[in-house]
Amino acid sequence: MLTIQVINDTYLKANPVQASELGNDQKVFIPASDKTLEISSYGYYPDGQHLQCLIVQPPMQFFAFLKHIKLFKDGDLVSRDLVSQSQLEAIAPNSDPARLAQLLPYLNSTMIRYQINTPLRKAHFLSQTAHESDGFNTNEEYASGNDYEGCEDLGNDVPGDGVRFKGRGLIQVTGRTNYAACGKALGIDLIDNPTRLGDFDLACLSAGWFWDMNGLNADADIDDIRVITRIINGGYNGLDDRQAYLDRAKSIFVS
Repeated sequence: MLTIQVINDTYLKANPVQASELGNDQKVFIPASDKTLEISSYGYYPDGQHLQCLIVQPPMQFFAFLKHIKLFKDGDLVSRDLVSQSQLEAIAPNSDPARLAQLLPYLNSTMIRYQINTPLRKAHFLSQTAHESDGFNTNEEYASGNDYEGCEDLGNDVPGDGVRFKGRGLIQVTGRTNYAACGKALGIDLIDNPTRLGDFDLACLSAGWFWDMNGLNADADIDDIRVITRIINGGYNGLDDRQAYLDRAKSIFVS
């Protein structure tokens, strides 16, 4: 049996938007309660913030804000996390556990949003982001970015763009052009606020955006580390290290 428990006052909504954007006929207020509502099926909406359910009685489809509910299967709490702290520590054993704890909720919401949700997809995504971020120990490249100054292929046409738009995020987005594209996709001004890309939430979300934009789930599905590495890196730099991360990730998710 599948059930949900409302732990904070919330609305069950006909669409996954703010309740204030919906008419009264499109939402049902549910106060926090120890009672549970039976559902027949569920799925995670791509925004990573809502659960999409079919309620048993009365029959209806609704969306619920994940932070306001708990999901149970046969009385056991269902975790929505696609990766846990202990799994991240096993994949990247030289990582700072405190940093992993900060990244973890944003990694999970990113993986839900971009459907990085099968064993192979998770293994490839986490192994590549681990390599690119020095084992999850940094959200931006260590170099100053001076080497990118004046790089026309990156759109760095304003003095100082090399440093301003250095690589940031778990898959290092680099250059004015790429910052603009990422910011447009995520709805955030990264041209005027480039360092924002180094914050934990956008470091993860930008990696998911890059992964999705380049269709890398399909390459993960056929277990092609070389193609994924070439698309992310432009070549095969660090392939052995990426493979080592992948082997550890596969031992957790695939074996």
